[in-house]
Amino acid sequence: DDDRPPRPRPPPVDDKVTPPEIEAMPVEDAVDIIEDIPVEDAVYLIEEVELDVAVEIIEEIDLDVAVEIIEAATEETAVTIIVAADVAVIAEILEGVDEAEVGDILDAAVELAEIEAIAEVLFEMDEDSTAGALLSAEPETGAAFIEVLAEEDLHETAMIVEAAIKLRARELDPEAGAALLRRTAEMLEEVSVESLVDIFLMIAGLPDTPSSVADVFEVMELGKVVKVIDLWASLGGLEEMAEVFGYLTNETLLNIYSSVSTVSQDTIFPYLSEETVAIIETEPEPEPEPEPVPEPEPEPKPEPKPEPEPEPEPEPEPAGKEDGKPEPEPAGDESKLTQAEIRAAIHCKWSQEDIEELAKANPVLAKKTCAKFLESTNDLSKKFSELGKAQVKKEPEPKVEPESKPEKKTIDFTALEKEYKDDPIVEVLKQVVEQNNTLTGEVETLRSSGSLNESKVDKAQVQEDAAIAQQIDGFFNRPDITEYEDVYGKVEKDSKDWDDLTQGQVKKRWSLVEQANLILLGAQQQGMEMPMDEAFERAHLLVTEDVREQTI
Repeated sequence: DDDRPPRPRPPPVDDKVTPPEIEAMPVEDAVDIIEDIPVEDAVYLIEEVELDVAVEIIEEIDLDVAVEIIEAATEETAVTIIVAADVAVIAEILEGVDEAEVGDILDAAVELAEIEAIAEVLFEMDEDSTAGALLSAEPETGAAFIEVLAEEDLHETAMIVEAAIKLRARELDPEAGAALLRRTAEMLEEVSVESLVDIFLMIAGLPDTPSSVADVFEVMELGKVVKVIDLWASLGGLEEMAEVFGYLTNETLLNIYSSVSTVSQDTIFPYLSEETVAIIETEPEPEPEPEPVPEPEPEPKPEPKPEPEPEPEPEPEPAGKEDGKPEPEPAGDESKLTQAEIRAAIHCKWSQEDIEELAKANPVLAKKTCAKFLESTNDLSKKFSELGKAQVKKEPEPKVEPESKPEKKTIDFTALEKEYKDDPIVEVLKQVVEQNNTLTGEVETLRSSGSLNESKVDKAQVQEDAAIAQQIDGFFNRPDITEYEDVYGKVEKDSKDWDDLTQGQVKKRWSLVEQANLILLGAQQQGMEMPMDEAFERAHLLVTEDVREQTI
């Protein structure tokens, strides 16, 4: 603002100014030069000068020129400048940069561990620009930024995610819109379950937005959605969840509801609308077979080879050491999961990896969630048991019909003696009959004592009883049951003798077997085919409620 004439621009060397010359001149002069030269020369100078000089130039230069330089520079240079520049200024520049270029910059920011710094700029940009940039990056990159954004400002992050879901509306081509929504789903599938629940709860609670959550549920991988619903149901927000369910297509609704745990189903059901309940409870009608259309002399087609059936996935082992024995629970740590809570979570279709991931990220939330699973599992088991008891009371004991004895045939020896007189055959016959009567009496004695009843026992029933006995012994010999040795006692694997157990241990074992039987009967009454292992697991969680804390 003084009266001195403006400083003349230094002459370029070989018609091109050098980086040292740019660093030596005032920033205003450097800006004038950068704006007048080709963009590739400008990028060269920006990348070669000191960082503070480059940042000053970018902040002062014309907006369109700054956009061109950021687009043409390497991703590493762009990240370095963005991190050092004024947040508001650089956010305005990035809004003008092509979304694909910003996506590449975000990918580089992850590699350079600059997510937190770049996240501040994303918050400053408008929601559509941020959403477009996240979708242009790799799905893992977008998910990493969403995790950081959610920790800083959950509400604003929910707005960004909702904007990403709705970006497909800007596409005139329906296929392009569907591809964009699928891209959003791929990104969200990489976000942790707990973060997704927080974000979806926030979106579902906003006016007129539950449909956005439903839209992304339609295309997300079913397994991820099931984990989200299971955790969501355990935390609350069930009215919002019911709203989301109301926007789902029938097919997606049935797929999700039938895949979540029974505990989640019982928790969600009271909040569902009548229309949603009607869809869930309606049996799908079989599609009518199309009438065959006769074709003139069709050529025979080779029969396709049947695809091999996929091998069933092994059931997840309960938490513990590699040798199968569970880790001892440290005393006084209220956020530490008990083995019973872990078993209940696994029973509700959570994998061991999911439980460990949640426990590591948020121990308090993991404790609350798994404790809810245990409580709900036991409540449902008690209902099954009550139904089983009622069924047992209704069934009368079968009447045992007395076994009919065959009528004995006797011989008239008086008539024989008159007819044959002194014939010795009569005496021989008398001795044979006497011996026969003696043997018959012994057989009747053995039959009454039960020694010959085995032949009348149904062989199939014997085999079934033996199989059940083997399952019972197998359950008590499981490695993860060893921590309950004081409760159930210990019997060697090759032995079936319970005589060495205390009276209390035998009583506890029979209590578990009886409870499992009642649970099976109750489940059958509800039309459920429950495996024996599941009944034992449910019974174990019930009968050890009174001793679980001291056992752990």
